[in-house]
Amino acid sequence: HQKGDILYVGGNFTTAFGQNRVRFFAYNLKDQRLEGMSPSFNNTVEAISTDENFVYVGGLFQNANGQIRNRIARFPTLDGTLTSWNPNASDVVEEILPLGDKIFLGGNFTDIAAFPPQRLAAVSTSTGANLSFPSVSNFPDATVHALGTFNNLLFFGGNFDNYGST
Repeated sequence: HQKGDILYVGGNFTTAFGQNRVRFFAYNLKDQRLEGMSPSFNNTVEAISTDENFVYVGGLFQNANGQIRNRIARFPTLDGTLTSWNPNASDVVEEILPLGDKIFLGGNFTDIAAFPPQRLAAVSTSTGANLSFPSVSNFPDATVHALGTFNNLLFFGGNFDNYGST
């Protein structure tokens, strides 16, 4: 994910450019150097997104910077300090889309903070609380891999055959 001159990279590595970077690094494209923020994760990072103030990271991990963060975490853009924001996904988060006061999530989870919906969800930007989107009975029947917007409409893609009551 790129924001301005900074490229955010996630995956399943433990070093980047000869420095300790556990599954995440930020690289300054203009200065051609690693940035100072270096959060660590205990499993693969699959998704990275940003808004004006934060970097959102999703994946298979259950631990970020030594603290429990089930598959999604948030860090201030400038320093990489883990925040208390914790939506708590039950399985992999593969896509993150910040939009206003909501963060849309796609993946293979069956709940966020122990409440449905499945595989597609919205959480509060400020608290991380599950916003019960799309609903407890209407959701994709398999993994969501992509999210996007156009003309105030949310689009999503993935391996699902049906969207609706399952």
